[in-house]
Amino acid sequence: MSKESSPVFDALSDADCRAIIRAIGRPLTAREVATRCDLPLSTAYRKLDALQETPLVEQTYRLRERGKHPQQYQRSADSLLVRFPDERVEVTVVPHALVD
Repeated sequence: MSKESSPVFDALSDADCRAIIRAIGRPLTAREVATRCDLPLSTAYRKLDALQETPLVEQTYRLRERGKHPQQYQRSADSLLVRFPDERVEVTVVPHALVD
């Protein structure tokens, strides 16, 4: 059996990442994530970077009429499908549109 680590499982095993995933049901900036999850801003950025390595979180921009367009983060799905074919582990992120 493979001992490979899945970036999704790694993220889900981290309490701060789980808190962030729960918090970003709607788009939030890193500062808003840090405030909502009671994390230092540097930790929020580090965790968001790790989460972006997975299909769990997507980054977009908050458009403003003037000034800089800040990055914002949102959960990409509401559920995961985990399968165990041929002694492997496959994780599929189920997009919002496919969830009942």
